[in-house]
Amino acid sequence: MKKIFSLKSFVYLIIVLLPAYLIKISIWNIPTNFLEILIVVLFLGWIWKKEYRRNLLEILRNNKKYIICTLLILLGLLISTKVGGNYKVSLGIIKGWFVFPIIFMALSSSILKKEDKKSTFLALFVSAFLASLISLAYYFLGRITFDGRLQAFSNSPNYLAMYLAPGILIGYFWAEEKISRRKFGSAFPIVLMLALIMFIIYHTFSYASWGALAISLFLVFALRIKEHKKSLIIVLLIILFFSFQIGSKKLEDLVKMDERSSFSSRMMIWNASKLIIKDNWLWGIGPGNFQEKYLAEQKYVPAYLQWAVAHPHDLYLDFWLYSGIIGLISFLVLLVFMIRDLLRKERDFLGIAALGIIFYILLHGIVDTTYFKNDLAVIFWMIFLAIF
Repeated sequence: MKKIFSLKSFVYLIIVLLPAYLIKISIWNIPTNFLEILIVVLFLGWIWKKEYRRNLLEILRNNKKYIICTLLILLGLLISTKVGGNYKVSLGIIKGWFVFPIIFMALSSSILKKEDKKSTFLALFVSAFLASLISLAYYFLGRITFDGRLQAFSNSPNYLAMYLAPGILIGYFWAEEKISRRKFGSAFPIVLMLALIMFIIYHTFSYASWGALAISLFLVFALRIKEHKKSLIIVLLIILFFSFQIGSKKLEDLVKMDERSSFSSRMMIWNASKLIIKDNWLWGIGPGNFQEKYLAEQKYVPAYLQWAVAHPHDLYLDFWLYSGIIGLISFLVLLVFMIRDLLRKERDFLGIAALGIIFYILLHGIVDTTYFKNDLAVIFWMIFLAIF
């Protein structure tokens, strides 16, 4: 009984239930969500264990470069919040997308032993599979967007794809590990689960997600010895995926650069973002203030294709606008340290999967916001479990 309800098991449960952030709760007029409540419960259990506190202190002592970068990101966010003046929204974003994910990563790092950390990624794979099962019900019920894309319970088809993509990477490397050890029986259910996740992500028709997944796998294979054949297979698979889209309006609009395509819309958003940065390059505009600033730039650009835009659809522009130049540079330095340390680590399942996920986040982040959601933020900080 003790093992079933251990803090270690609770960490895995929280990861499986990451989409629970969608369940909104208000406590004493303070907005929160079910995911944050779970993390608070984890913290309350953590503080009673002296061993865990010692582990955390050791992790902090051994990873000062990451602590400095993280603190500078938070400093940039707070300064930008002060400049933006929208304290309630900005502080809520900092709480949900930075403070709680960082706390969860720190607690998990001190609770889990090295051999347990692999299970956190497997829990994320299970979460992606369960999310895919729910999405499958939406698919069969015909609950899709006006343009035929599967969104399910997520905010958009792209966000659904962003949540499922790490699961595909984890599932692939997990199945590969089983097959390499000739454990075909245990690999079979993993492959079936992976097939369902791929089926769902295909029906999101998120081309950026497909491309980022393919390039991420290609890069991981390129960094491993004697993986050239697998790299070629990945290229062929992505060509096959896109070939199924021949004749679809979405692909035709993208290829022809239709003036009302999603790419044209993004170009307009990026151009508006550049204008905002021009006047706010040092301190940013504060988290959650993009919509207001975006609409204010309308008079300087052609008529908008989208009016309700919460983010600039670019990970790097997001960090710049939300945390100023301090936050952006600190984030980029953090990424350099992270990728360098992952490349130096032993090429086991955990390290390879973490490398694939960070490549995916950064690549898809060129054309979308792959961090600024509660669950996506937790996934980003989970990568450190493969480093610490």
